[in-house]
Amino acid sequence: MNGAQLLVRALRAHGVDTIFGLPGDTGMAFYDALYHEPAINHIMTRDERSASFMADVYARVSRRLGVCEGPSGGGATYIIPGVAEAQGSAIPVLCMTSDTPVNEDYRNVLTELDQVGLFRPVTKWTERGHRASGMEDAVHRAVRLATSDRPGAVHLSLPADVLEDESDGTARATSGRESDVVPSSRPRADATEVERAARLIEGAEEAPLAGCAKVRRLHSAVGVSRRDVAVSVAGPAAEACLNAGCPQDLSLAAFPVGACSRTVLGKAEIVLYRTAEDAFRVECWRSFSDYVFTLLSEAARDAAA
Repeated sequence: MNGAQLLVRALRAHGVDTIFGLPGDTGMAFYDALYHEPAINHIMTRDERSASFMADVYARVSRRLGVCEGPSGGGATYIIPGVAEAQGSAIPVLCMTSDTPVNEDYRNVLTELDQVGLFRPVTKWTERGHRASGMEDAVHRAVRLATSDRPGAVHLSLPADVLEDESDGTARATSGRESDVVPSSRPRADATEVERAARLIEGAEEAPLAGCAKVRRLHSAVGVSRRDVAVSVAGPAAEACLNAGCPQDLSLAAFPVGACSRTVLGKAEIVLYRTAEDAFRVECWRSFSDYVFTLLSEAARDAAA
């Protein structure tokens, strides 16, 4: 198997079934390998920016790893915005960009670019492949880092000759399924702190859950920085109005009064807060406010019809 086939096999081992991107001359081996893997659906995008943002939204809605890919050179620079947004919002996204051959480094060939240096400031981890036999291990590490602890964006640079090279026989199929659940793992508390908490609970005058039982509203802490426009949606059809563009379950059982979450409305990212059984507060970036207000207005008219 060549490097591209090992790459596709590793992606499937992690449950990846959707990739957003568009081709370039340095990534043809990857597309050949995708052609022979029907379980992966490749969605062609208009440009690299669309690919990274689509992977970001896919991860937000599905709560799984989002995957995007693009060509070398300019393609790597264009795909950056969505990757940076995913990293800043703690969204698990794996970005893959094909690259010029390793054996042509420092020859100033067309589209040659220091991709690792380019992606380092906007990702949790970035690496360039140097041999086909290490492809699966690179994917395994990338997925683990993207989905564990605080999720975020990771990047793999894939030179054309590494994708085309045959494996030396030491490659192995990964068995992880980290992309099925995000976060895939969480940091463990210090054992001494756990023991200390246990002693405090044991010596408490009142059962710890007794106080929790008195809480009448569920509140969630969600950062709302940089979102400076709010829209109030209220009335008997408020839930239906929002669900016209928001995929989240807004039933009272799933999203009670006081609940708050970061989600999407149409094509815009929003922070949604339930203020009453039939009232919501929608917050978004000022640049998206006209779009959000228009979408909600049309949905309200449809609900009233």
